[in-house]
Amino acid sequence: MERIGVSIILIILISILASTLIKDAHYESPSPFSNQTITPFPKNGAIFLHKFHVYIVNDLANVNSLDVHCRSKDIDKGGDRLDYKDVFEFNTRLNLPWTATKYWCYLTWDGGYIHNKTFWVDNNFLEKCNFQHCVWYAQKDGLYLKTVLSDEYEKFYEWGEW
Repeated sequence: MERIGVSIILIILISILASTLIKDAHYESPSPFSNQTITPFPKNGAIFLHKFHVYIVNDLANVNSLDVHCRSKDIDKGGDRLDYKDVFEFNTRLNLPWTATKYWCYLTWDGGYIHNKTFWVDNNFLEKCNFQHCVWYAQKDGLYLKTVLSDEYEKFYEWGEW
């Protein structure tokens, strides 16, 4: 009889926990390219169930195109040739263990190339993305990450020369 009582209590606790995690996993702030206000990610959010969006914007004025190709160790997200102000986008969720989730992108244009990480699990990096939207801007002097909530840009990488 005692085992049945313990089992019932465990089932109730697991149900409550699961419903909370699923509810928090559906947090979806608007795209950083919309005119809507972006809200901070909930502090109790279930980050391992959450979907992340990675954007690479061609902000190279007066340049013909930017070639982009992104992949992780196991998943190829493909690539595209971007005209000025075009956006390449892919989505991901965190792997378990969380430290295994990393994406690299190879970017090229007439002025150089960059081959570096564009998504990885690090609290400071994810906070800049508001735990949802990681927005990179390719400019003539390098690749910048936009801090979504403060609308500030931080230069992460410089172009390599051909």
